[in-house]
Amino acid sequence: METTTKAFLRQAAIQALQDQEDAAASELLALLSSGPKDPPSFPKQQMLLASNDAIDGPARDYHFWVQFIRENFIPFLAENGRARFTSPEMFTWIENCRLLQLTTGDLQTHQDGKLAWRGRAGKGLSELKRQGLVYGQPGGKEFLVHCQQLQIN
Repeated sequence: METTTKAFLRQAAIQALQDQEDAAASELLALLSSGPKDPPSFPKQQMLLASNDAIDGPARDYHFWVQFIRENFIPFLAENGRARFTSPEMFTWIENCRLLQLTTGDLQTHQDGKLAWRGRAGKGLSELKRQGLVYGQPGGKEFLVHCQQLQIN
């Protein structure tokens, strides 16, 4: 049971005792003492394709991600009238992009727990920043697409 839940139950029990509602206070205290000691566990939701849905192959390098972001994500922003984005928004878009099927190498986890594709896509974004196609603060997570990149042909 969560700490805040326990605090609310205690407050309710105190109020019940002050109102001379002994039965209600007893029930509230029973809930407090019988609640689970560990927080409830929820099944982990999968954010990416299962590895058996991925195509077999090595992790794609950052050059692939530079091109993919330039040719797919930036036009997506333009089509939706946006010039600003955050790196978490870009990663979520990539995770849900139907234009892309990740490889088994992309889905490998590094020792730091980071998926291979996320690290390399981040490096791809840094390269686009270095090229001047997107702007952002050093080490920041917010970016602005250069205006010429937003023009749709």
